[in-house]
Amino acid sequence: MFLRRYVEKKKEQLKGLNRGPFLEPPGPQKRDFYGLFRERFPKEVKIIAEAKFSSPAKGRLTDLGLADILVRYRTGGADGISIITEENYFCGSKSYIEEARRLVELPILRKDFIVHPYEVYESRALGADCVLLIAEVLDRQELCDLVSASREVGIDCLLEVHTMQSLEAVLSLGLFGEGSGLILGINNRDLETLRVDLSSGEALLRHVPDEIPVIVESGIERREDIERFRRFGASGFLVGTALVRAGSPAEKLRELKGQCV
Repeated sequence: MFLRRYVEKKKEQLKGLNRGPFLEPPGPQKRDFYGLFRERFPKEVKIIAEAKFSSPAKGRLTDLGLADILVRYRTGGADGISIITEENYFCGSKSYIEEARRLVELPILRKDFIVHPYEVYESRALGADCVLLIAEVLDRQELCDLVSASREVGIDCLLEVHTMQSLEAVLSLGLFGEGSGLILGINNRDLETLRVDLSSGEALLRHVPDEIPVIVESGIERREDIERFRRFGASGFLVGTALVRAGSPAEKLRELKGQCV
């Protein structure tokens, strides 16, 4: 699978790096990503709107530029912003984080295949408020090292799982807790086939303790999908493809949030 080959190559490239020049100064004042999504069974639907230009599964998704996308997201009432910085498969850029921070006042998630503490420090310096960590591409020690680095530099983590095995493994680490800055992400996509199955994510969500905040990712396209996961206490949702491919991303956001008149 391309992802595992890509990640292993990246780990080899970054091996031996220290935290670099990024810790001092730590970057712009942090926005509270964790606090925004800490509640389970929230009354309002909270959505992280993703600036997504391309994907391995669907190719090019939009011709809109970053500024155009973010203006529409802000108008539609997005609660947070996800910025993809991976360049090879998703046409992302690290510069998008700094640009997004100038354009919107919302908390920003850096979405990439983070594998080394260097990238955590880098993310904080760029202005990200949260980083994505994918459990399936990290071993136990790597994951603990990345979480430790995030706490040292003061950045939140969205720890993503795709399978029951990974969910059980991350829960066993005892990393989650009040004020931990750590949010669980449940991704409905199979990393091997890239297919999306909402029932898979729903099964995982049923096994998450109520005190752990959860963001549901991938395949959220309709208000019915939102309601499906709200029944089990989803703290929020990360939506990308459905928004950038919509005729009006702002109207689509309002639809998903249940704010259409």
